[in-house]
Amino acid sequence: ERLTLEIGDWMDHIVSEQTTEIWKRCGMQDKIEIIETPNFSSKPGMDAESLQGAFTKFYQAMFSMVMPEFDRLNNPRLRTSARNSTARSVALGYEKLYNTLSDPQ
Repeated sequence: ERLTLEIGDWMDHIVSEQTTEIWKRCGMQDKIEIIETPNFSSKPGMDAESLQGAFTKFYQAMFSMVMPEFDRLNNPRLRTSARNSTARSVALGYEKLYNTLSDPQ
């Protein structure tokens, strides 16, 4: 049972790290952090042109996403779980960003 908990903790860590790396690669990490602050729309990098560029990079990254860290996992179930969890985490971050930016308030 202890090993199962350690594997779960390690998987959570690697998923978090990979999600952050994906966001950084496409220039969205700072935007995800900025939307948590008051008056985020007036912050640098949150103008329409900057957001459009970041979303374009994000969409391109989704079609060329490579996660070699997961290839080192020997267990196919763990590898699949890590990839799926990372994809889910990225999707949730995207949904939050999209919903926040789409909110007229």
